[in-house]
This record gives sequence, structure tokens and C-alpha cells, in this order.
Amino acid sequence: MRIHSLFRKLMFFMVMLGITSFCIAEQNYGLLLVLIILGAFSWLLTETPHGRPLPRPLIYLTSVIIIIWLVLDLYYFRSHTLIAMGHFTIWLQLILLFSQKTNREYAQLIILSILQMIGASILSISMLYGILLFLYSTIAIITLLVFNLKLTNDFIYKSRQKSALDPTLINRPIAASTLDLRKYLRKTTLTVGLICFSIAILTFTITPRKPFTATAPSNFLNFKQRITTGFNASINLNNPAPQPGDNQTILNMTVERNGQNIGSPYRHFLLRGSVLDTYNRGSRQWSRSTHAQQLETSISLSDNDLPLAQPIQLSAINTATITYRQPSKNYIFTLPFAYNISSNDFSRILSGNADQQIRLHRTPSSNINYTIKWDSTLTDNTLDFIQNQQANTIKLGQHKITNKYNQSLYHSKFYARNWYIAPRATSKLAQSILEPKNLSRSRFELSTPDDMQIAIVLRDYLQSNFKYSLEAPPRDSHSKRDPVINFLFETHKGHCELFASGFAALCRSIGLAARVVTGFRASEFNALGGYYIVRNNDAHAWVEVKIDNRWVTFDATPPADVQEQHAVQPTFTSNASHFFEYANYLWIGAVAAFDRKTQTKLLDSIKQHFAAGDENRPDGVFYHYYAQARDWLAAIKMQHVFILLLLAVTAAVLTAFYLFTRYRIRRKATQLNLTTLPPAQRKSLARQLDFFLSTQRLLAQRGYHRPDWQSPMQFALQLNHSQQEDLQSLIELTRHFYDIRYGNHTLTNERKNLIDNYLQTLKNALHTPSASAH
Repeated sequence: MRIHSLFRKLMFFMVMLGITSFCIAEQNYGLLLVLIILGAFSWLLTETPHGRPLPRPLIYLTSVIIIIWLVLDLYYFRSHTLIAMGHFTIWLQLILLFSQKTNREYAQLIILSILQMIGASILSISMLYGILLFLYSTIAIITLLVFNLKLTNDFIYKSRQKSALDPTLINRPIAASTLDLRKYLRKTTLTVGLICFSIAILTFTITPRKPFTATAPSNFLNFKQRITTGFNASINLNNPAPQPGDNQTILNMTVERNGQNIGSPYRHFLLRGSVLDTYNRGSRQWSRSTHAQQLETSISLSDNDLPLAQPIQLSAINTATITYRQPSKNYIFTLPFAYNISSNDFSRILSGNADQQIRLHRTPSSNINYTIKWDSTLTDNTLDFIQNQQANTIKLGQHKITNKYNQSLYHSKFYARNWYIAPRATSKLAQSILEPKNLSRSRFELSTPDDMQIAIVLRDYLQSNFKYSLEAPPRDSHSKRDPVINFLFETHKGHCELFASGFAALCRSIGLAARVVTGFRASEFNALGGYYIVRNNDAHAWVEVKIDNRWVTFDATPPADVQEQHAVQPTFTSNASHFFEYANYLWIGAVAAFDRKTQTKLLDSIKQHFAAGDENRPDGVFYHYYAQARDWLAAIKMQHVFILLLLAVTAAVLTAFYLFTRYRIRRKATQLNLTTLPPAQRKSLARQLDFFLSTQRLLAQRGYHRPDWQSPMQFALQLNHSQQEDLQSLIELTRHFYDIRYGNHTLTNERKNLIDNYLQTLKNALHTPSASAH
């Protein structure tokens, strides 16, 4: 393969890999598809034998249009600077791919591609992009090395043309690869790669990640923008049924009880996000009431820890460690009855005294990690909810109230209790459901001993008699029939938001306080990492009903249908997906989340390995061996130390010389294609045929390279015939090579003297003016 052909392929692959990496970092897969098609078309148009590049005037005109689009993108469409500049470099590279390329255009492509990857590295911290970045770096190093060889090749060719009497008779160097080219590329790539990798590791360690404001991907050709699944802080029943399809991981959760992992594919958890206590009959939307928002309190985490409640009696300590990946909202997802939250990634929260909803003051700019402790009991009143740091508390069991807002909200018969859309018909339906169970309830009663059983009967009725469906047609916002009433009395089918709305309506119509909760249903368990994977399409809605002064969770959606929707079949694809997900999970924990605190912890851990111990901890590993060596040296005499040191240095020098000699012989054997011979014969021939390698290097210095398909003698005869200088010495050296390599001759002193004379004659012939002319 010639250098020019190899370089063109590497250059195209490097550019397209950079474009792919940027689109993945931006999560704009529609643009990626278009660019791949255009890139493939550019290769067919410019690199195939019958292709023709675009004319220069068209290239210049397109470049001007791209610049105008950049200005519009920045100042009219208000796109983020990084994304706009990334698109600008992408289109410039694409235009250059369609043009006639000289070394100048190739250099421009390299610079634009590297600048684009720098921008993409700021946009993304995902493992997939990290893999692409590593692959891109490797290809970029090889491409730059081959580009250097191409420049040298072009320089030799132009020098020959300038010095030749007839430049048209001068051809480019015969072969693209010298005898050592592949070895040189591998060695240099490995060396440069190791240096760059070492610098990257050092830079990564001393410069921890800083938060970067998350940017939304561009809407241009971004098909993903049409997907609407995922968590919503409110429910609009006028919208179409949410469709599954967005499998993006939102968070990972590890669940422990008394320090032991209790995660299982057969166990699921509900993660509370937004609590909705108001239904607007006009907009047909569930939302959080203004009254509940007014009762939010901003609380600081003391020493990265905040008790949300004081557990009175706990049978077990339940802990959930959550990694919130790429947050798009400021909600903190918790399990029901959380009584403690701790985190190193945020210092203040907004805690809802009315609904125990937790939010941050602003949307996080990067991944966050936090730990939740919660009470899993469902029958005892075990929590004292803390309103703020002044210990202004509400003891639910004893009704101790110290705030007028709490009094009006918790004990008002109107909070989350009334239902205003077809109230009589809804109440009648609820009573008809309860009647076969000999249960009844008046909407004027605040609490009854049968409230728990009543809620269970209503839930079971919806689960047994209604059908779960994502095919429910969207409701017209101008229709007179409310979606909840339509669900309860007509269609009897719908998605989780309708089931939650219908259940809340039935409860409220008979005086049971009920509120809708949106969040996620965690059921996909990664057995490899021992944690739950929560994706966008795991978003769910359920209801909390106030029973005996405690909000109890009820999910009215048919459990079998929900389980089927969220189930992951154990196939090869799912296992591979879980392996990749686990690797990505480790990547986020070790790389993406490497901040100042993690850096300090890492450096302290390293420091402890070199530090002496004390009464509380043992000696570090390295200090332990250092102390042993110090004590041993102190026990022997100084002259013995000098002798041992001298022996060690001598042994090290001899070992290094032996290894270097073996390396040289092995390298020569590889260059001479002797690797298939027995070791003893390979070693002997490698030493005797060193003169032939010197011959090849002399020819390579003058730009003469033997193709792989041509034998050494054919190459020597061709050069002697095509060049003006006398290269008969080259033919004689090649004959000696054949005699030793294939004729079982040895390198005697007489033959060695002849070979030395031929080498000197060849060197003089190649450095004559006539040789320089070609």
C-alpha cells in the first residue's frame, strides 16, 4: 500500500470518527446519519478513479454560506457557542472532503478535527464518548506520522524533479513502505501514545472535573427531540399517552438493609419525584399547589448530612445510594418515608413540609451522588417530620402543631380531599365498589377505621376491571368530557397517569385525602454491579392516600401489565447491555465524578501508603518495606553495603546489555523474515546478514524502496538498469545475500572484506551527482 493511499484512508477515517464523536457527545443522531451519508458520498466523488472533486468557486461559495449560518446560529437561534462552533467545524470539514486536497487542505482538516474533538470533550462525559476519544487519539497519532512520511515523500519527489534534466521522466518513490516503515510506525505510535497517555493521566489527576453547565442538543436534524417519555413535574391529561422508547439511563440505585445488598430482579421500588395535590378542571392538569410551595424550606446539609425526620422505632436501617446521571430537572428522587439524606455534591435543599418533596435550588450541571435512608414499615407512625433547623416539628401521631400553615394544610378538610368534576357520579361509583365488601364512607368524615381497607378495595377494583393501555387516543382540549371521568365511566383503559388520576378521584369523592405522585419505578436490576438501572421509560405515576395521619403509597395500575412493560428478558443482548451499563457506571464513578473532593481522597489514600502508622492504623505498604530495608541496612557493615551495591550495578548493566543484544538480534531477524527458522539458525543468520540491512538503509536514504512483491535480485537488476550510475555493486551484494541466506554459505573473513568493499562502492555511487539527479 502506497503512502498516499494509506494516508487518504486514515485521514478520511479520522475526520469521520471525529464527526461521529461530536454528534454522540451532542446526542444528535439525526445529524450523524446525514453526515455519514454525505461523508460516504464525498469518498465516492473524490477518491475513486472516476470521481471528480467539486470546483473551487463552489467550495468558496459554500464556505461563505457556512459562515453566515454560524452567525445566525449564534445570534438569531441563540444556540450554545460550543455546539454552534462544533457544527461549523463539521461542515467545513465536509466541504474540504469534497474538494481537491493538497497538503494544505489536509493540514486544515487535521486542525479542524482536533478542535472539534476538544469541544466534544467538554460536552460529554459518557463512557461511549471516552472509548471514541481513545480510538480517535490512536488514529490521530498514526495519521500524523503517516502525514509526516507523505510530506517527506513529496519533498524527495519534488527535489528529484528539480534536479533532473527531464522532470517528466521522474516517478515517485517506488514503494510506500520501507523495510522498517511498519516497525517504525508501531514503535513511534506506541511511544507517543504512552507519552500522551501518561500526560493525560497526570493532567486528569491534578486537574479534577469542574461542573459544566449542561446544554441541550441542537434541534437541527435531532430526531430524538420528538420523544416525550420521562419524568414530568406535572401531569397534563390532554397530552397523548406517553410512549416507551427512550432507554437513556437516568439514575442508578444500590439498595441495602443493615449493610447488606437487598436488590433483586423480583423486587421493585418507587422513587418519589413530584407530589401533585391539585387538579385543574380547565387545563386538565395535575400540579403542586401554591400552598405546598409556600411551605418549602431551604435547609443546609451539616457535614454533608441532613436528618429529614427522627425515627422513633426502626427494625432495620434501609439505605439507598443513588447516582443521578445527567440531571435535567432540579428534583431529588427519594423513597417514601425518607428520614435522612447525605451527599458531597450539594449543600442545600428545598424540603416540602407539606408533601416531603425534595428539590435543589437549581438543576445540577453534572452527575450527583446522594444517599437516602428510609423507613420501610407501613403500619406504625415512626417518623417525626422536621420542618426546619429550628426544630419546628410535627409529630404526626400526637398531632403536635407549631405552625399555622401546617395547621391549615394538614388538618384542613380541603387539602387533597375534594373532587369537583362530576362529584356525585364519582362518589356513587366509589360507593358501589365498596358496597359488596360491606364498606361505606361519607365524604364529610376526616378519618375512619376502615380507610385502609377502603383504599385497598378501590385499588383492587381498578386493577381487576380496567385495562392498561398506551394506545388511548389523545383527548381534545376543547372536549367537554374530562379525561378522568372518561376513563372511569367510558373507556376503562389508559396509562398509569389515568389510573393514578382515577384512583385519586374515587378516593377524594368519598372524603379520603389523596395526591398523585410522579417519579420512577425501579425494577431493572443489574446483577453484575448489584444495583438498579432507572431509565427514562421507567417513569411512573401512583397515589398517596392519607390514612390515620400517614400518607400510604398505592399503585392502582395493574401490576402484571406494569411488570410486563418494564421487564427485561434475560437474553444475550440484555446481558451485553448490562455489562456495558456496568462499565459505564464504573466510568461515571471513577472518571466523570472525579472532582476536588475525590482528588483529595485519592491523594490522601496514596499518602497513607507511604506514611508511618500509629496506634490507630498500621504502617503503609511502601513504608513497611522501606522500614524493613532500613533496619536490614543498619544491621550490616558499610563495606558490605558498597560491595552489594557494586554487584547490583554490575548485574543490572550485564542484564541490560544481554536484553539489548537479544532485542537487536530479534529485530534484525524480523526485518530479514527469519522468524520462522529455529532460534540458533535465526541468530546466526541475523548476525551474518547485517550487511544486507545496511544496503537497504543506503537505498532508502536515496528514496529507493523495494516493494513487498519484488524479490531482492529483481529490485537490484531494475535499479541497475533504470539508473544512470553503475549499481553493479548492489547486484554483487544481493548475490552474497542469496549465498548466505539460501546457499548454506558462511560469512568468512574473505567474504566479509569483499562485502565491505561493495558497500563502500555502492555508497560512493549513490552520492555521485548523477545519483542525486534522480
